[in-house]
Amino acid sequence: MDPKLKQLLLTYDVATTTPEGRRRLRQMAKLCEGYGHRVQKSVFEITCSDAELLTLLHGPSLPEFVETDVTRIHLC
Repeated sequence: MDPKLKQLLLTYDVATTTPEGRRRLRQMAKLCEGYGHRVQKSVFEITCSDAELLTLLHGPSLPEFVETDVTRIHLC
């Protein structure tokens, strides 16, 4: 593996009590699938560079989830 790449585990929990919450859950999964491999329903293994990590964390999509229906996002 390239030493410049990081191996990360991303997990999340989205409130799905409303139709909007269920839609955001699908969008969150789709976003994460663009960055890594799904291990379980809300758990992804991601291999990325620093730049890709910054895009994931601070790009236009993830902050939208954090501000609305995502209860927790863990990145290890």
